[in-house]
Amino acid sequence: MSGFSDSLRAEFPSLARAVGAFRLPAVAQEPAPWAVVSALGASLLVASVLRLVLFVAPSSLQAPSFPLPLGATWNSIITLASHVVAGAVLLRAGGRAALWWYAGLVALQVATSLPGILLFCDRSGGQLGMQDGGCNVPLLYVAAGRAPEWIGVAIGALLSRSLPARGPGANVLLRGAGAYWLALIALATPLGMLSSAGRLNDQIAQTLLYVTVNIVAAAIAGFVLRRARFAAALLVALAIIGPGLGFAVPLVRNGGPDAEPLSMTLARWSSVLASAGAGGALVLAWVIGRRRGTFF
Repeated sequence: MSGFSDSLRAEFPSLARAVGAFRLPAVAQEPAPWAVVSALGASLLVASVLRLVLFVAPSSLQAPSFPLPLGATWNSIITLASHVVAGAVLLRAGGRAALWWYAGLVALQVATSLPGILLFCDRSGGQLGMQDGGCNVPLLYVAAGRAPEWIGVAIGALLSRSLPARGPGANVLLRGAGAYWLALIALATPLGMLSSAGRLNDQIAQTLLYVTVNIVAAAIAGFVLRRARFAAALLVALAIIGPGLGFAVPLVRNGGPDAEPLSMTLARWSSVLASAGAGGALVLAWVIGRRRGTFF
């Protein structure tokens, strides 16, 4: 095997130098709660890069004529891959204790999603779209939807030793990205519950609240990143803005129906407005945090 490797290096010296120069980034060891935040940030960053790659890929690859393995979609594959990285960061940064913190977060997410599912089942007459009866066993429905995340984290945890460690410290870039994702979950979950319960029916209000929630979550991320370099804050902002730009292209290309109500226009552009506003809010919060050290 070593002789074969030497032959490859001799035949392709430039490629060998590039591969030899590549190093996985070292992960700092940090308290378990922060390790969960860093893992969420790693997932966000990896997923944004993969979605950007898919966006610029040929249309034949974006919508392949051949079936993907196990009936998967590109979205589920990206989710799985990003959570493999998240699982590796989670265990490498926070140890086994971080796994318990992550399990607690997952349990909380599942618990908060069940009321909305049960309400939908009650209103739809028990038709949740699963042939095996998702309304009869709502946990099965939740598990089916979250399976790529959980499987990815489990695989990543098994591969965590492949990431180099650099001792106690802070994974500031990952913390910033994870703070946005965690704050978005915490703020958007009550909003979704109000909407599911029928207490928030105005579509314009829903859209404006959705955009506001994204902006607030990004401002929190900018505050977390205040001690990081501008490049780190910009990278997280671009990771947030990127998916929104992907939505903007088909909207601009296809346009909209004539005399469209304002509520429908805002709803169609909500992802673009939310991501653009969030990216700007993150950078602004970083600037304020750098100048004052805090918001207060």
